[in-house]
Amino acid sequence: MNFAALLKSELRKVIYARSTWWLLIGAIAFASLSTAVMPLVLDSTRVVVDGAETPGPLMDPNTVDAIFGKASAGYYFAMILGAMLLAGEFAKGTAIATFLAAPRRASVLSAKIVMAALIGLVVQIISATIASVVGLIVLTGYKHADPHLSAFGDLALTASISGIVMGLIGLAVGALIRNQTAAIVSLLAWMFLIDPILTVVLGSLHNEGSKFLFTSLISGMMDLHVGSTVTRNPLATMEFFSPLISVFLLVGYAAVLVGSALLTSLRRDID
Repeated sequence: MNFAALLKSELRKVIYARSTWWLLIGAIAFASLSTAVMPLVLDSTRVVVDGAETPGPLMDPNTVDAIFGKASAGYYFAMILGAMLLAGEFAKGTAIATFLAAPRRASVLSAKIVMAALIGLVVQIISATIASVVGLIVLTGYKHADPHLSAFGDLALTASISGIVMGLIGLAVGALIRNQTAAIVSLLAWMFLIDPILTVVLGSLHNEGSKFLFTSLISGMMDLHVGSTVTRNPLATMEFFSPLISVFLLVGYAAVLVGSALLTSLRRDID
């Protein structure tokens, strides 16, 4: 089976799996909710001075632009889909058939790497696009809260990078652990529990190590801009690496994990 045929096979598996569509819906809902609540939260911070309300954060165009960074929050689901690409084969008992159909194991793994990057990209682009529309609808209720066009270019760039990187990281963890449930639980535990705890602990100790954690790097990447002049996300509450360094480290993490997954998967028995 040639590489193009392997890619088509992997694409069919993704399209025909109901879990793919449920996770896509989850990504859309999560990203949309994350974006929709930000104007409400920011507007609630206005204070009254001498009987008059002070201008709220939504009067700042840069803050309005930063709201749309939340539209890329669906990367968690891209990561889960990546994990399911290979770990799902073992969960469903189809791994042996997959590798027998294409005896060159490296070709199968390469096809899955391409598909993990592609599905992560697609999930992020779709969820970020719909979430940005939701954000625009919510902002119609606030005067002068008009985002710059460049904010959507920034969103497209950060959503694309995060989708590809997190899809690959998910695939690598799924390949290393092989058990689908354990892989997904491990990923979510790290992102929602271990990573935040380490961020708080290291941050309280003024340790620069917190900047190297996944969530910190993703937050740092949100300052990546296409055409706008903003140098720092107005919604950021911590100091992060510069956008380019954050992207470089995220890609480096993905490369190390994928490389480790390739090495182990090429040598381990398939059962």
